[in-house]
Amino acid sequence: MLSSHPLASPPCKLGTHYHQTSLHQQLQSLRRGSFKGSSQCVKAPAVSAQAREGPSSISDEDRSYMRHALDLARRGLGHTHPNPAVGCVIVKEGKVVGEGYHPKAGMPHAEVYALRAASNSAQGATAYVTLEPCNHYGRTPPCSRALVDASVARVVIGAGDPNPLVASEGIATLRKAGIQVDLMDGHEQAQANDLNPEFMERMRAEALAAVRPQT
Repeated sequence: MLSSHPLASPPCKLGTHYHQTSLHQQLQSLRRGSFKGSSQCVKAPAVSAQAREGPSSISDEDRSYMRHALDLARRGLGHTHPNPAVGCVIVKEGKVVGEGYHPKAGMPHAEVYALRAASNSAQGATAYVTLEPCNHYGRTPPCSRALVDASVARVVIGAGDPNPLVASEGIATLRKAGIQVDLMDGHEQAQANDLNPEFMERMRAEALAAVRPQT
């Protein structure tokens, strides 16, 4: 299996001009109704819970690759705060063509390392990601757009991201681009949800605070 290539050139143009606003600042803007994703947020329609889930089309092979992505994600545990630990594996024609994980806050996300390793082989491939791809500009550009620009055919997601700047929007962006999106279920889904307990709890709290009326 291939290792991630931190020094490889990204296969797609993600854009380099964006503001490095903090999550707290973005949530404050969201609460005021003025958040525009640091002027370049990827806009996408929200999707219903039913649309997010859809019929299960998860195979044993999918579960195997997701377990590998989870193993990669665990390499970042303890080093990514305030971000979650995430792993990504890109598979084409039954072979792993790229993989990566998020090593540290401020550094590229798992999807970017995996896409760099896969290079042109990412086109038409399946990406296995342990957490819903981000859909906003923060310290790094949105991974949802990176996957779209790389022309992957399918994305399998381990767990949805409760971050109010992401929740469902990463999935919606992928589907709007014609990419098949499947959500993991069963034991692998539980592992993906349990991988970053502090992050998941914090994001749920931030989501509630973002919609709670100010007094």
